[in-house]
Amino acid sequence: MGMLILAALITLSKGRAWSAITVFTVYAFVTQLSLFVYFLRNPDVRYSEKALFLAVLVYTLLMGALVVVVGNYFGGEEYLFEDPDGLFYYEEGLKSNSMGLMGNMSRIVTEYEFDDWGALLFCSFVLWLVPSFYFVYFIYILTGAVAAIMLFRMGKHVMPEAYAFMAALAYSTSSYIVLFHCTCLKESFFVFLVISAMYYFYKSVALGDHRALLMVFLLIVVLLSYRAAVAAFLILGFTAYYAITQRGSAVSVFLYFFMAVGFVASLAFLQSQVDHYTEGGNSEQLLAENGSANYSGGFNYFVGWFVALLGPFPTLFPRAGEIPTTITFFGAGLMFKLFLAIPMWVGVYWAVRRFDILMVPILAFVLVEVLATGYIMASFELRKVLLHIPFTYTIAYYGLYQMETNDVGTNKKRLLEGVGYLFAFGVLFLWNVIKIK
Repeated sequence: MGMLILAALITLSKGRAWSAITVFTVYAFVTQLSLFVYFLRNPDVRYSEKALFLAVLVYTLLMGALVVVVGNYFGGEEYLFEDPDGLFYYEEGLKSNSMGLMGNMSRIVTEYEFDDWGALLFCSFVLWLVPSFYFVYFIYILTGAVAAIMLFRMGKHVMPEAYAFMAALAYSTSSYIVLFHCTCLKESFFVFLVISAMYYFYKSVALGDHRALLMVFLLIVVLLSYRAAVAAFLILGFTAYYAITQRGSAVSVFLYFFMAVGFVASLAFLQSQVDHYTEGGNSEQLLAENGSANYSGGFNYFVGWFVALLGPFPTLFPRAGEIPTTITFFGAGLMFKLFLAIPMWVGVYWAVRRFDILMVPILAFVLVEVLATGYIMASFELRKVLLHIPFTYTIAYYGLYQMETNDVGTNKKRLLEGVGYLFAFGVLFLWNVIKIK
């Protein structure tokens, strides 16, 4: 809150009035923090799936309604379609009502590339049921609440339910995921599919329900129609789990060989992704827009890796004279995530040190995604990194749990907490000074 006040003073000292989105950032931050305090301080609260589902559903519905109101204040529904992809998916989905569901789906399969099929077919079906942007918004929020339950169940396999509950709650009520729910961008449902694939894999290996592997297979096939690289990263994480659990056996050797061959075979594809994401743009434009530009260059590579490992970072205020954009809606949620950046890497350390096998699928997927987004310089764009962010909350709270339960001295804990807070405050301040300069 002190950083919010300081940033406000800097902004006002330049003669820049608060925008409605700045007010939204403060409101989202305070309400989410209040939600955390309620569950942490209320002794009668039971960390149940029902409580989590209702909290996420009601909070995101109310916050989403506020997003729509603010969006209408700035220019109606078009404001929430600021990203052209959202408007594209919406308009293509509406065609189901004029030419029929099957006819539109057949047209999509015929006219568009395979990695566009998933989002277009889903929007086509949803808008065929009810041709309204608000219905899509409701479906996305509903799937977000279901995803929270899945994250909670996965988290309980590696840490106490209180930590797992708070990890799921913190991600699922973040301002940026609420904003994605309120648009027709594919990422909201896309991340639900990724979480579902990971959940059913955990259901198979942790609970022994091998029928769940069929759901994993089906979800991987569906994810191929969204973004093939993400499906490949999930397969890599799952394969790494089996390779480690079967270490020393012929199966393990085969799986490691399979991963090596898969990596070599995908080099051409990876290079094509690098060429696609790093063409054009520059770092000055990137910092001005906080994430919508693609770029390449020397120092920029360092910044890109820094953001990939610890970000993305929150932008709280628009520039002087700049029309506020939806990117500032991300500020509150990303601000809280920034304070989990150090605990997340603490979680990685403890998972490796303890050789926690059940953390392997999540760790492998997150680390490969982080490396990939850093390498292709896409770490500034929240849409590109959103797919692994839910699991960073699980890893961060796992790190906090390990710090509390393992033999770590009080002084070391305080030092780590101090470093984490100073880092978060410093990055928050510097990033926003650069942004509004």
